[in-house]
Formats: sequence, structure tokens, C-alpha cells
Amino acid sequence: MRTLEHSKTTRQAGASRSGSFRPDVQGLRAVAVGLVLLYHAGVVPFSGGYVGVDVFFVISGFLITGHLLTSIERDGRPHFADFYARRARRILPAALVVLTLTALALPIFAPPLSLAGQFKAAIATALYVPNLWFAAQDTDYLADHAASPFQHYWSLGVEEQFYLLWPLALLGLVLLARGRRALVVAGIAGLAVTSFVLGLIATPWNQPLAFFWLPTRAWELLVGGLVAALVLDRPPRAPRWIVVAGGWVGLLAVVAAAVMFDGRTVFPGTAAAVPVLGTAAVIYFGSVRGPLGPTKLLSIEPVQRIGLMSYALYLVHWPLLALPSMSVPGGVGGLPLWQRLGLGIVLAVPAGWLLHRFVEEPTRSPRGLTSRPPRLTLIAAALATVLMTLGAVAGLTWSSSRTITAGGEAPAPPIVRRTPRWPRRRCRRT
Repeated sequence: MRTLEHSKTTRQAGASRSGSFRPDVQGLRAVAVGLVLLYHAGVVPFSGGYVGVDVFFVISGFLITGHLLTSIERDGRPHFADFYARRARRILPAALVVLTLTALALPIFAPPLSLAGQFKAAIATALYVPNLWFAAQDTDYLADHAASPFQHYWSLGVEEQFYLLWPLALLGLVLLARGRRALVVAGIAGLAVTSFVLGLIATPWNQPLAFFWLPTRAWELLVGGLVAALVLDRPPRAPRWIVVAGGWVGLLAVVAAAVMFDGRTVFPGTAAAVPVLGTAAVIYFGSVRGPLGPTKLLSIEPVQRIGLMSYALYLVHWPLLALPSMSVPGGVGGLPLWQRLGLGIVLAVPAGWLLHRFVEEPTRSPRGLTSRPPRLTLIAAALATVLMTLGAVAGLTWSSSRTITAGGEAPAPPIVRRTPRWPRRRCRRT
């Protein structure tokens, strides 16, 4: 019987570079979003659940590089318009819907003096640079309990910037290597090592920059791209026990990082290598189908369903937590555990399903945006971006005038003396 997970939409969402459905990749999406939800809800055993984002990065790098390599080897070049149109259909509709609803809810939940800053974050999000905005604000993702309801968009900013640059860079690698697979693999590995080293240098010097900046996080997507290049139509040749053990060790590494890491862990730094390499191992060894590896666990029906709607679930869960906590001392951490679980998980799951069912699926269906020429899709995406940005600017103007009007009644904010930006203080260590 063909289930929802094996529909055309699901195959597109979890396909490997050869086009075949990868249930292990879909299951990893469920693991990733589950870890993030548990972390944001404050479930103690998962104090390092933020590594779920790193799992998403590896998956994205694997799938995107696989599609690009297939196009380059088949046609001699990537089809840029088609590629960017696909990315726009995959990412933008749901992201812009949640962004719009969150911005509309700001005046209800946000204190008046914080509205201007929140609308600035909304503008950065609409322009696909939220990660740069939060880095510029010296945001400590692992310790900021009064975070912006747009803060989770930082990872989308990293991915969108990667998607913008990677097709041309990968085409350049293939041309320089003259199509030789080994040289393409070496080129991707070299870029990944360079980005990783840059992250190691930046983490103790300026942790927010290292955390949010594309050059210091690109290696995680490139590791996924490296796996895609390695398993191109040739699964790993290794004894069965190595394949099975490699997959389970990789999955356990991801879970162990989520349990053992916390807000004091120096991150990204070397710590990020644990979930990244663990995810890469699951995908690499999962290309060899077998009954004993983790693919069977990742393929069960509930896991596949959560993986299918993981993107929508990721988008909705954080505003549901952050907005009600904006007037609470301590932010999200100030909410009782039952409220965090109710908002960030119990309510987020049906909200995510609604977003997936009525926004994601229609725009990716054959009768939706996929039936339109890529140029029209890109024009529609550009117009939506402009409208969202103008709306956020209008909100910023309104909130600024409201703050000025209420200035005589509102107490002046306390003067916070900040340490000089350079050099950065050293991060806490475990």
C-alpha cells in the first residue's frame, strides 16, 4: 500500500541524488526537528538539542549537491533558473507565511520599547540575512532566554546564502577537475576543511560571528555535499558489519551530542564535528540498504510523517514559544515546563501539519507553482519578498512613532555598559 511518505511530494523531499527515495534521510529530518523542539521546550536530557540544526545542514548539503551534480553530469551545467525556482518553492511560501503572522502578532505580545528592534529583525529575515543581523547584535544563541521570535530563521539565512553561491562554485570545481570524480571530491573536501578551520579560529574570538556566519558554517553543508559526491551511483564497498556499525555509531553520535552538550559547550568549534560527522555517517552507510542498520528504525511510519513536515514544524514551533514569553521575566526559560511543552510541541505539531498541508504541499504540487515556468516563480518570489520587506518597514515606522509618543510615560531604559567589541571575550568551556 502506498502511504503518504511515498507520495511524489515525499520522494521530492527526501530523494537522493539518483532520484530514489531515502527513508533514512527523511527519518533524520524527524530526528533533527525533534531535537530542536525538545531543546527549545527545555527538556533537560536534551540540553544540546540545538545540534538538530547541524543535522539539517548536512542533509541539505547532501540533497542539493546531489541534484546539482546530476544536472551537471547529465547536461554539462546546472539549470540555474530551475534550481533557484525549486528552492523558492521549497522554502519561501511557508517561511513568508510564518514571518507575516509573527510580525502581525508582535504588537500584541512585544513590549512597546522592543517593537522597533523586533521589526528590524523581521526586515533582515525578509531579506534573507537574519543570521548576519543576529551576529551583528552579538546574540548568544545558547544563552539568550529573551530571544527574538525570528531568531530561528538564522539557519534558513545560512542555507539560502549557501544555495545562492554553491551552484556556481560547484560548476567551477567540476570544470577545473575536467569531470574527474576524485578531483571534485578533493575540491569539496578542501573547501570544507577551510571553512572548518575558519570556524575554529572564529569561535574563541567572536562566538556569535562563528555561530551565525556562512563562511564558518558552510563546512557542515559541504560535508553533506562530500557524501553526495562519494556515493554517486556507487554505495560504499565495505564488509556488512562495518556498514551496519557505521550507521548506528553515526546516529548515536547525534543523540549523544544532544544529551551531553549544553549552553556551556564551546560551539560550533570542534564540538560541531560530532553531530555533523554522525549525520554524514548515517547517510553514507545508509546508501547500502540492509535490515540491520538504523534505516529500519528511521523508516517507521510516525518518524517518516514527522520528517515529512519537519520544515513546517521547525518554522512554527519557535514563534509559538517566543511570542507569549516576551513579557515574561527570563523569556522562554521563564515559562513553566508544561507551558513550554504545550506551546512548543503539543500545539506546534498540528500547527506544523496545517502549514505543511495547506501551504507547502499546494506550492509543490503538479498543479501548483511547479506547473509555472521557473522565471515566473522567481518573479513571484521577488515580489513577495519586496511586499514582506515593505510591510516590516511599515511596522518599524509605526513602532518607532509609538515609542516616541509614549516616551513621556515610559521609563527610560537602563544604561548598559558594554565591553569593547574587540577583542572578544573567551567563551565558557566545559
